[in-house]
Amino acid sequence: MSEPFSHLAIHHEPLHWVVMAFAYALSFVGVFVLFELFAQVDFDTKPLFGIVALTGLPVVFDIVTPLRTTLPDVTYSALGVAAFALGVFYLHFDQFQTVQLAGEVDDPIVVLDDEGRVHDFNQSARDLFPALSGSVGEAFETLLPDVAAAVASPDAVVSVGRNGRTEYYSVSENPFSADRSRIGRSITLTDVTEKRRHERELERTNERLERFASTVSHDLRNPLNVAQGRLALHREAHDDEHLATVSNALDRMERLIEEILTLSRQGRAISETETVVLSAVVDDCWEVVDTGEAAVHVESDRSLAADADRLQQLLENLFRNAIEHAGPDVTIRVGSLEEGTGFYVADDGPGIPADDCEAVFESGYSTARDGTGFGLAIVKEIADAHGWDIRATAGTDGGARFEVSGVEPAD
Repeated sequence: MSEPFSHLAIHHEPLHWVVMAFAYALSFVGVFVLFELFAQVDFDTKPLFGIVALTGLPVVFDIVTPLRTTLPDVTYSALGVAAFALGVFYLHFDQFQTVQLAGEVDDPIVVLDDEGRVHDFNQSARDLFPALSGSVGEAFETLLPDVAAAVASPDAVVSVGRNGRTEYYSVSENPFSADRSRIGRSITLTDVTEKRRHERELERTNERLERFASTVSHDLRNPLNVAQGRLALHREAHDDEHLATVSNALDRMERLIEEILTLSRQGRAISETETVVLSAVVDDCWEVVDTGEAAVHVESDRSLAADADRLQQLLENLFRNAIEHAGPDVTIRVGSLEEGTGFYVADDGPGIPADDCEAVFESGYSTARDGTGFGLAIVKEIADAHGWDIRATAGTDGGARFEVSGVEPAD
């Protein structure tokens, strides 16, 4: 302009105010998002008010400048955006990583500083443990001793009374750092209530089944022992061919009792395993099974994780099944599956009809005249207890082949 002398004059057109309004709108949206996140995890929001003040101060300058000649008539909106960016930068390196850690997890989470004091927690943790409200800075072990004890426990599960019921949570601890320096650790609680209840119900079911099997076994054995004793006395005085039939029937009853009792016990889940060598277990089994003229060839020395006693029971039953159905001169092979996920037991007998490959594992199913029908059912129960899969199929030699898969290799 030239009046009253040549000088530069700035006139803010509507576009200027639109741009400034858009810039501040973005800044305040960012502040709102941060505030919502901070509020969700119950974090100290005072730093946000400082950011809001720094961001809003240039607005005051923009309003006051046209009225006061002491301030240069320039656009101050860029300073507001810069103040917001610097504020977020400060929070990110000093506190924001902790806020993200607690706010992005749905499970209850408590953030501790490097000295074990409560630094932050999310809404889920506060709902679960009301004592956390206003607890920032307090010692975690003093505030929540049961949870602290669970962290150091091998079980790492804590029970919490809530809404008139008991809930169970798995507790995990993870250190975290910022700028390559450890600044604390997080305690995360995962709800395992349904899993724990299922395990306890399974334990109660197993206990009831054990009591039932023991009672039946006891009640059947008493009269069985009496009958066997009287039979023995009678045979000493009389040589009657009919007594041999009675003796065989009593022996069959005794085998049934033993296998029913075994079946009730072998289905229990296995919590601990050990390293076993397949060939060594086969040798142990072969010594206790009445093998007659049968032969066994072990084609694998693999090691696997299993309950040794129950694995031996599984193999013994498969060997007895082969001898019972294929004859006393059967040849049995034991080896690893091609995929390396398990092992097989195969024989050169008559095999299993394709329609019966699933039915052979059912309790009471047997094609042998004097079979109990529980041998392969016990085999399947043992496999299930390990978490293995077993199937019957045709062998390469034309006989039966039983494949056990899902077997974990030994560590």
